[in-house]
Amino acid sequence: MSAAGQYETDVPEAPWDLLHPLLPKHTWTPGSRGRPPCPLRRVINGMLYVNKTGCQWRMRPKDFGPWETV
Repeated sequence: MSAAGQYETDVPEAPWDLLHPLLPKHTWTPGSRGRPPCPLRRVINGMLYVNKTGCQWRMRPKDFGPWETV
């Protein structure tokens, strides 16, 4: 998992504190159908990494989770 600050493109703590309440809440519950949610900060960091570096989705570091999710 990508720790905050591991990459230059990671969202710093202060902006994350402003952004996090605006993101949709998880509705999945254990035992229900579907996949469990992945950490939203990791997904956002992965999107920012690909946007900034211009790399292909499948070639970004695996720390950001599955490329299909990011």
